[in-house]
Amino acid sequence: MALRGDNIDLRGGSIYPWVENADGRWHRTAAALPVGSAWQTTSVLLADTPSEWTRTYDRNGTNPVLVLETVTSFGFSFLGFPRDDPPTGVVCLDDVVLRA
Repeated sequence: MALRGDNIDLRGGSIYPWVENADGRWHRTAAALPVGSAWQTTSVLLADTPSEWTRTYDRNGTNPVLVLETVTSFGFSFLGFPRDDPPTGVVCLDDVVLRA
């Protein structure tokens, strides 16, 4: 995928991909996505490696294990910015390709 920030100020935070299935949501916190003022092409390999993921939501209180084959949605989160000073600007995405 390609990312670009238009007047982006992450306020010290970062952008991370997340995935969700029927059991919960996980953020891939192993590495933040690069976002600058120019288009940057990046590839993110999503693997079931537990050390790369942080579970941020447990739907059923069962301490689920991430199984990528059961993912029903995905997105991007802004994490690590001050509560009273959220990020500003625009993040542009292009050429997003998902492969199983």
